[in-house]
Formats: sequence, C-alpha cells, structure tokens
Amino acid sequence: MRSRYCAFVVAQFEYLLVTHHPDYRQGLTIEQLAQGNIHWLGLQVINTKQLDTTGEVTFKAWYIDDKQIDAIYEQSRFVLQQGRWFYTEGKQMHTKLPERNEPCICQSGKKFKQCCAKLTY
Repeated sequence: MRSRYCAFVVAQFEYLLVTHHPDYRQGLTIEQLAQGNIHWLGLQVINTKQLDTTGEVTFKAWYIDDKQIDAIYEQSRFVLQQGRWFYTEGKQMHTKLPERNEPCICQSGKKFKQCCAKLTY
C-alpha cells in the first residue's frame, strides 16, 4: 500500500498499473491516472489484515486539489500471486477534516490550523 501511495506522489503511474491486478483494472489507463493536479499531503494507514494470499488495508490518503483538502478513505483489497501483492478493489468511505487543534494530516507534529489548513487560503 505504501509503495502505491508513493507512486501516486511521484507520478509513477506505470507502477500503479503493474501493481493493479489485471482482472480488476476495468480499462484503467496511465492517462486516467495522470489526470488532475493533486498535491499529496500524507498517508495514514489505519488497519491492515492478512490471510494467506489476501490482504486488506484501510487508509486515508490526504491531498489538496484546487485549494480543497480531501482524502481517499478506502478499505483496499490485495491478493498475493507469485510472491507479489496486487491491488484488486476498494471500498470507498467518507471522512471529515481534522478539527483546527488536532494533529496535522501530514504528520508534521503541528496542529492542523498551523500547517496544512493554511494551504486552503
């Protein structure tokens, strides 16, 4: 999961396709993955579970797009094949922004109001 998040951050869209199980791509292309002008702020892994050749990761991937902070909050499913993990599908969930005095989503150690919240002005 962390490697896929990093691939989004550094725009390695080919890696995202290679680690996405072919049976679940549904026509997904590098061009589709490259759309938008997103600035990634941080990844919070909330829970992981592994059973033999399947796994689940629940995470929040925070980003800013057009001065709006949001997150991909997902429970992702993975399958292990030939020693490699492949993303299959995910269940999208909704989340809310942290309160002003909560820790920042980028894990800077600052309060949200003193850090990433300033990016929305």
